[in-house]
Amino acid sequence: AAQDARNALPRLWEIFRDALERDDKELALEMSIKRFNYLKALAILRSGVPGFHTAIAYLY
Repeated sequence: AAQDARNALPRLWEIFRDALERDDKELALEMSIKRFNYLKALAILRSGVPGFHTAIAYLY
């Protein structure tokens, strides 16, 4: 199953690779998703002029 995920979604595999290789996969994967969402929201906030995208980023 992990090999199929790696082939189908290479970018997601790269992001969550460490989480899927641990014993506590579910918790690690959840933390990886939250970290990914946080980093994306932070990038939106730093992207420039405040606007609708900034307000949406604060909701994360």
